Amino acid sequence: DGRRLADRLLSAVNQKSINGQNLSVSIGITELTSDDDDQGSSLVERVDQALYRAKQNGRRCIISLPVEGIFEQDQ
Repeated sequence: DGRRLADRLLSAVNQKSINGQNLSVSIGITELTSDDDDQGSSLVERVDQALYRAKQNGRRCIISLPVEGIFEQDQ
């Protein structure tokens, strides 16, 4: 599922560095529903909102924005 993939990605990136600089990542995830339109604009809007919130929370953060509400987890 998306959450497990995001956790694995976050962990992998946090263990890397480039030219001595540690890497970090913020991730926004959401879920696809039957109410999403054919073009995916509502899905993209939700995931964009989740990513924006993750960036606001700082580094090493995953924000999951389900249709029903918000779940936040800082790493």
